[in-house]
Amino acid sequence: WHDAVYVLLGSVYGETEEDVALQSSQHTGLYRTAGTLEGWREIAELCVGNSRLSFALCAAFAGPLLRLAGLEGGGFSFEGGSSSGKTTALQIAASVWGGPEHVRSWRATDNGLEGIAALHNDNVLILDEMGQVNGRVLAECAYMLANGQGKGRSNREGGVCRSRSWRLLFLSSGELGLADKLAENGLKSRGGQEVRFVGLPVDTSMLTELHGFPHAGAVVNRLKELSAIHYGHAGRAFLHKLTEPDTMTTVLSELQSALASTVSHLVPVGSDGQVRRVAQRFALCGLAGGLAAQMEILPPDFDAPGCAERCFHDWLA
Repeated sequence: WHDAVYVLLGSVYGETEEDVALQSSQHTGLYRTAGTLEGWREIAELCVGNSRLSFALCAAFAGPLLRLAGLEGGGFSFEGGSSSGKTTALQIAASVWGGPEHVRSWRATDNGLEGIAALHNDNVLILDEMGQVNGRVLAECAYMLANGQGKGRSNREGGVCRSRSWRLLFLSSGELGLADKLAENGLKSRGGQEVRFVGLPVDTSMLTELHGFPHAGAVVNRLKELSAIHYGHAGRAFLHKLTEPDTMTTVLSELQSALASTVSHLVPVGSDGQVRRVAQRFALCGLAGGLAAQMEILPPDFDAPGCAERCFHDWLA
């Protein structure tokens, strides 16, 4: 975001009286498009009725709303065994904004992840296979990615370099949850990490709506095929409609109250502040998906609030 406009490489969404451009060689190819929006919509149709896949799409649209909602960053990790659909969920989320390169690997240092996070500012960062990252690095990144601030460093003259900053949602996948992964290195997870790094259980039975396909594997294969052909258009269509003056005015005036209402509906009486913070993030994803459905980017029968509520209660349980 730059004031009221959203800037990608070569594209500016919204109205501004000044010339605005994103000057970055590192963004080249990251938000590219291929195929068509109509072709991409088959992905969304196949997600209907499948809570984890639907939620992955909702989270992808929620990234640009964080600043408008005044919420801190944070993320969700799909946790489950092999062939449970975790990576597929990440791939379809990535297809909202770009090609296969939008799915990053966890195999990086914390310094490397700082640079990657900055490239996904005001958007969604997708990291696959948490098993590839060292537990000590993961412990730092659970805070760093959500807090949106890189390490402070000194320059050669002894002064302080300007640290990188960002605000984003991240999606992750792994066979282990955060606590179990940290335990491999003799570490214990803390409440602040668990709130920022929310684990969502996934198993092979999660893909229950087959949409006429013979089995879940056939649905997964079709989703993988589609996400490699059609990508990048949905996110741009969302930005185009979001930054229209009437839409932006409505979103800014109603988003806070809609979040408060949704959180009150989600959170059980007597829950602590940590649960409420997580509920805000789930609620934002549900509202983002609902907004995309109103814009006719997602199909009319896409139940964004329902999938967010289902995933929140599964996490809470």
